[in-house]
Amino acid sequence: MGLIKNLLALIGLVAMIAGGYAYSKIAPKMAGFDSKYMETYTDFADRLLSTGDPGTAMVVTLPVNEDLTADDVIESLKSLAADKDMLY
Repeated sequence: MGLIKNLLALIGLVAMIAGGYAYSKIAPKMAGFDSKYMETYTDFADRLLSTGDPGTAMVVTLPVNEDLTADDVIESLKSLAADKDMLY
């Protein structure tokens, strides 16, 4: 019984050390993320779990004013992409 107890204690210690190391490496990188990153990832996870399709979960739809044409929307999206350095 003592051997199992000590083995489980050792496994717990190793897990805590590994968790602390991982946190020390990941936390500084996550500090540079956008402040709403967790909300974005949570929304993605909810859509993924409800649809089961990662492609559908990645798509975000927004309403467009009726007075805008398709070309207006395309130009607006290109402008937003250029502002975020996502336009290639």
